Amino acid sequence: MWCLPSTKNNDQSLREKQAAEWNKVHNANYTPEMINCVGCKGNGEKLRCSECEVYICASGKGVENCGTCEEFETCKIITEFFNAIPSEYKEVKAQFLKNLGR
Repeated sequence: MWCLPSTKNNDQSLREKQAAEWNKVHNANYTPEMINCVGCKGNGEKLRCSECEVYICASGKGVENCGTCEEFETCKIITEFFNAIPSEYKEVKAQFLKNLGR
């Protein structure tokens, strides 16, 4: 299971930066406290998982996480997700591909 670096490292400054960026990009009202994503196989209690397109898609397909989906590299949802996040989070996509041997 993966998680956002701000969650993994318990980094409040990254949570604040992520909340601000997502609020701008998605016209939302995320607070730093909501930025605690533990990945697609989390228990659904964090970061409004029930509203997360990535979480919904991965859960619906029954994959361990979106990185294990055969459509990962061409997926419109994940491409839009990674295009909307700050550069320090792009390591997550690289981590997925590395773990998959891609």
